[in-house]
Amino acid sequence: MVINKNKIFVILLMIILVAIFSVISITKMDKKNKKQDEQYPVLEKNSAISGIVIHFFTKHGHVYVTFTDSVKCLIAHSINYNYRPYFIDNFIDIGDSLVKYTGSDTLFIYKNEEKHYFIIGESVGVDSTPKIFQ
Repeated sequence: MVINKNKIFVILLMIILVAIFSVISITKMDKKNKKQDEQYPVLEKNSAISGIVIHFFTKHGHVYVTFTDSVKCLIAHSINYNYRPYFIDNFIDIGDSLVKYTGSDTLFIYKNEEKHYFIIGESVGVDSTPKIFQ
């Protein structure tokens, strides 16, 4: 089989262009993620919040929340198997009231006048999902 030098050149050029495009895309995503992380400080044990959710988005199980007073925070992936949905990123909604006291790892979520809780970064309750579906 005869290999044409022009074909090899075109293939190498395409590989180089794809590599350059990939590096540029990854760099832009890293900058965007860094800026996002700076805007949304992580809710930690020594943090306190109290507010009504006006906007949120989720990424990798974490919840990025904006409150009515424009305060923003990032809530780590948390699970409470006593609720449905049990992942916090599916549980929180606009209009919910969130309260967390300084020195506590518990986040209280008030929905329709009902009090719910999640332990930040932890799992609570028993997973009742049959193992066949996991």
